[in-house]
Amino acid sequence: MKALIIRSPWADQIVDGAKTIEYRSRRTHIRGRIAIIKGGTHLIIGSVSLVDCQGPDHLNLFHWILKNSRRLDPPVPYRHPHGAQIWVNLDNIPTPW
Repeated sequence: MKALIIRSPWADQIVDGAKTIEYRSRRTHIRGRIAIIKGGTHLIIGSVSLVDCQGPDHLNLFHWILKNSRRLDPPVPYRHPHGAQIWVNLDNIPTPW
């Protein structure tokens, strides 16, 4: 499973369902369930389905469309790989979602 690193407060907004579009400067071809990591915490705080990527818009941003968010309580710690800034591969972590 892939995990997306998002800074606070946006990570919380995504897993609570309040933020359903993530604006990025690059397109993604990843689809399906992804974990959300709150940047700087080494914690997986939830998951969401990445269902589409639209754009670019007039600001040259892509809209990553998110649905079906779920918060993990308690959050799950993970070991952050050296150099990871946007995506983390969680294949070695049991998925509680």
